[in-house]
Amino acid sequence: MTVQNIPIQPSIIVSETYRHVRWSPTGLAKLNGCILAVITTYHQVTLYSTTKLGEYLDTCFDMTPLIKEHVLGSKDKFSTPDELDHFQTLCCAWSSLIIPDLFVQKPALIALGNKSGEITIWSYHSDLGALFCTTFQPHQSFVNSVEWTQWRVNGNRYTAYIISTCSDGTSALTSVELEAKVDYDTGETTIQSVTATIKKTWFESDPSYISLLSVWNDLKNGGNVIKTVLCKNARVQIGSIIIDDDDDLVDHWSEYYLEHSTMGLTGVNWSVDGSQVYLYTYDCQNISLFVDDNAKHTYNSELSAKTNERLLNKMNQQWLIDQDKMDRETQATANAVVPKTWSVEDSATGLFSAVLFTLRPELDMHYFPRNNLDIIYLGFIAHRERQDPNTIQEVSHTIERYIKDPAIFYTLPIQAILHEILQYIIDEDESDGMIKWLDVVDNLMSQGHYKKSTDSLAKKIFCDDRATAARVLLRVQINLQNYELAEDAIRKLSKVCRKAKSFLNQQFAATVLDYIYSLSDDRLQKLDEDDAVIILLLCDRILTQEEPIPFALEQIQTTCKRLQSYLPQVSKELEKEVGIATLLLDGQDPQETLPGREKCPGCQELVIVEKDRLGVCPSMHIWV
Repeated sequence: MTVQNIPIQPSIIVSETYRHVRWSPTGLAKLNGCILAVITTYHQVTLYSTTKLGEYLDTCFDMTPLIKEHVLGSKDKFSTPDELDHFQTLCCAWSSLIIPDLFVQKPALIALGNKSGEITIWSYHSDLGALFCTTFQPHQSFVNSVEWTQWRVNGNRYTAYIISTCSDGTSALTSVELEAKVDYDTGETTIQSVTATIKKTWFESDPSYISLLSVWNDLKNGGNVIKTVLCKNARVQIGSIIIDDDDDLVDHWSEYYLEHSTMGLTGVNWSVDGSQVYLYTYDCQNISLFVDDNAKHTYNSELSAKTNERLLNKMNQQWLIDQDKMDRETQATANAVVPKTWSVEDSATGLFSAVLFTLRPELDMHYFPRNNLDIIYLGFIAHRERQDPNTIQEVSHTIERYIKDPAIFYTLPIQAILHEILQYIIDEDESDGMIKWLDVVDNLMSQGHYKKSTDSLAKKIFCDDRATAARVLLRVQINLQNYELAEDAIRKLSKVCRKAKSFLNQQFAATVLDYIYSLSDDRLQKLDEDDAVIILLLCDRILTQEEPIPFALEQIQTTCKRLQSYLPQVSKELEKEVGIATLLLDGQDPQETLPGREKCPGCQELVIVEKDRLGVCPSMHIWV
């Protein structure tokens, strides 16, 4: 009898379904949204995204043929079990975006773990698709989970770490380094020299299966600590990995036993600063722990009790709704309900959690055969009290942290962030919370002087903290246009939004004037009459504001004084702009009206700009 070693795929006997899904970071898709990576039980790897706003997800890239080609090379079919193991993908994870510049392509890497214990890394951008980068083998059996840290950036060199787990109970840490090069003419970002180095492996003598992996880190902000949680049945391994500038590491581990659950964890979330971790069990229990940089943990009984109460209230609420839908016989015999939690995930701000759970009634008797298909519910729990002073302070700190991130509108889900915050502060009758929060954002927009920097013109315009605060206020006004607010809150919102519009007009004009001022003598000598008109219009944009900002007026003085010798044809006009700016800085009201700069398209008369952006010609044609 001869047994042939023919590779087979055991999952072929069942219909294809989904095995694993992961969302990419915001900004990777063509519409600056997210991409959904889906792995099926047939080990197909497909990427989905929306091609038009408001439409459903559609296939944007199929990675399966590329993976097959990588494994087989020039061959057409699998000939050994080893080849099949290298092809059969089990899990994946996206890295954070690689951002050499906010205004060029921002690719990301995706790590795919397979049955051979190998992890392959691919780069992805919506214009280029997926490209193979490198491969490494941290395990000897099935890779069942993969997680990335944030990127450490040193010039054009990027370093991140992958923590992976295996079905044999081991976990490994691998460093990934690459070089990013940008072609600023085309805006294309090229990923080069990707290398992966396995740094350390843990739990070689502990074969217990790792059912869940979660990672927290703050490497992009200069941190050096990676905290991780791994669940091995009823044991939770808590690790803290400290990495120095030379890429050397020191790791600390502690163990926490789940006293009231033998099924392990179904969800793990971290506080923003990584000081607390929230564990969720299959039996609907929350355990909140303080975790320091040495992996020492302390039970937070107060927060655990509050979160457990919110979880039970959510499930009891759903149970009451279900009872209203039951027939009389079922309702009479349903003494209790058994809730089970399948997954818990925090929102972007950590203010809400999405909970996936089932409710199964405990019946005294069954009149009909029992239906084994449980109904799965998706619920949301709020972790703070609305209109509470501590909550208002927290959401104020939250928006301040996001506003100070220059990439907020390019790499973060700003719409979702604002929506979560507004849920806690808007109220038809109460205005204090809304007003205090608006004051915080208003102060961020108003504080500080004009920042001199060597950044590009685009980055100066769109990534200034104060301009970001102004755009946040205008976005809030758009989001709340259909809400009923207290009268005080409406007046406050209208006031700060008028100020925000004025600020953005002046910030744009002042930034462009500063850029013109910084040009070389050779460039300035090439300015013509059209350039002179544009410069005067930028000055007029500032001077016609109801409340000109000092830094913008000072920029008019500085730029116009320098340009007088390069633009003698408009020297008097430039001098006049300087004079009006000086009067406004001294708190005086200039009586002189600015002359028209452009001709009216209707009658060819000069258009005089009044009241911000309102232009009126002598024939009373109005242009905005």
